Amino acid sequence: MDYELSAIIVKSKNNLFDEYAKDLEEFGYKLNFCNADVSEIITQSIKTECDLILLSQNDFETEEDIIELIRFFTDKKEQPLILNMPTKQSLTINHEIDRHFFIYNIFPTGVRRSIILDIERKDNFRNKSCDKLLFLLKQKVMYDCSFIGLNRTHEGYRWICEAVLLIIADSFYQKNFSAGVYKILENKYNATYTQIEPAIRRCMAYQYDRMTPYIKEYYLDLDPNSNQKYTTTHFINKMADNIKIQYKRNYRAFMDIAEYDRKAVVNAYFKIKK
Repeated sequence: MDYELSAIIVKSKNNLFDEYAKDLEEFGYKLNFCNADVSEIITQSIKTECDLILLSQNDFETEEDIIELIRFFTDKKEQPLILNMPTKQSLTINHEIDRHFFIYNIFPTGVRRSIILDIERKDNFRNKSCDKLLFLLKQKVMYDCSFIGLNRTHEGYRWICEAVLLIIADSFYQKNFSAGVYKILENKYNATYTQIEPAIRRCMAYQYDRMTPYIKEYYLDLDPNSNQKYTTTHFINKMADNIKIQYKRNYRAFMDIAEYDRKAVVNAYFKIKK
C-alpha cells in the first residue's frame, strides 16, 4: 500500500513557502526544488512524476509563462495538483485557472496554516484508487498525530496511528474497540495487549504534558485550564472523528467506493483474515 508522494516547489520570494515545505515534508512528500522556469518545471515534473507543484505567479517573468505551464498539463492523462499563491490579481491568469480543475489559487490567512488543508480542499480524490486513498488517510493520521504533539519516536505513536486509521477505514471498530482494534494490532505485529495499551497511555501522557492550550481546546475539545484527560479509547476515537471532518473529501471518496473493495484493501493492510 505504500506510495511515494512527490512535490515540486518553485523557488519563491514568498517566505511562506519555507513553512509549506516543512508541512509537505512532514506529511510525507519528497521535495524537489526548481527555479521559476517553465522548461525546468516541466522537466522535473516528468522526471519525478510529481503529485503537486507549488508556485507563485509573481516569481515568473511574464504571465504567459504560467499559461504555457497550464497548457502543457491540460492534455496530459494525469495532471499534478498545481497550487498558485499570487500576491496580485491577474485577470488573464485567473481566467485560465478557472477553466481547469488541476490548478487553483490559494490565499494565506493572517495566521500560519498548513498547506495540507489546501490540498485536501482542491485535490481530486475521486480519481484515485482505493488503496491510494487509504495510504493518504494513513499519512494524514500520522501528520495530525504529530501536529498535536505526539512524539513520532515514542513506541506508542505507531499503535495510536494504526488504531486511528483502522477506525477511520471501518467504523465497525469504533464500537468494538477493545475486542476489535487491539486484537487486530496484536495479530498484525505479533504483540500483546499488555504491550500495546500501556505504550499508548505513556505516549498520551507525554503529549498531555506538552500540549498547547490551542490544541487542547480547539482540537481535542478539552478545557485548557483543567487537567481533564481522555481515556485511550476516547482519545483515539476523537482523533479519528477529527480527521474525518478535516479530511472529509478524501474520506468521502474512500467511503463511496464499493464496500467489498474497501474491506479488501483494509483487510490486506491490517492482515485481517476473513
